[in-house]
Order: sequence, then C-alpha cells, then structure tokens
Amino acid sequence: MPTIIRQAGFLVVIYPNDHPPPHVHVLRKDGRAKILLKCDAQKNDLVLVFGFTMKQSMDAVKIVTEANEKLLLAWRKIHG
Repeated sequence: MPTIIRQAGFLVVIYPNDHPPPHVHVLRKDGRAKILLKCDAQKNDLVLVFGFTMKQSMDAVKIVTEANEKLLLAWRKIHG
C-alpha cells in the first residue's frame, strides 16, 4: 500500500490491487475514509467515512483536494 501523503496525522494511500474510479484511502488511527479523485470538472467526493469527526472528514477532503493532481498521477502510475 503506497503512502503518497503524510499530513496532519493522516496517511493518504493508493492500494495497488484496487478498482476504478480513481480514488484514495485516507487513514488515521481513529478512522478512515475513501475519497474519489477529481477528474475534469468534477469535485472530490467523500464516498465512505468511518470513525472521523466532521472536522476530520473535512480536513481529509481538503488534503486530497490540494494534492489532487499529484494523487491522480500516482493513481495512473500504479494502475496504468
């Protein structure tokens, strides 16, 4: 599980054996989330969240949104 970003207690990872659409998993000791990566004009969507507070969920989306291009490039490198 390649960790792409470590920030503010969050790990943003991409699983090599995962499925489309492009997305990341955001992990923290107290929860996890799955966030779709932005392609074209769409926004980053929080798909699943377990154990995060609303603030943690918003922080996770912010981290992913700010690094969207980097994460999308990593997704494409890992998944082709």
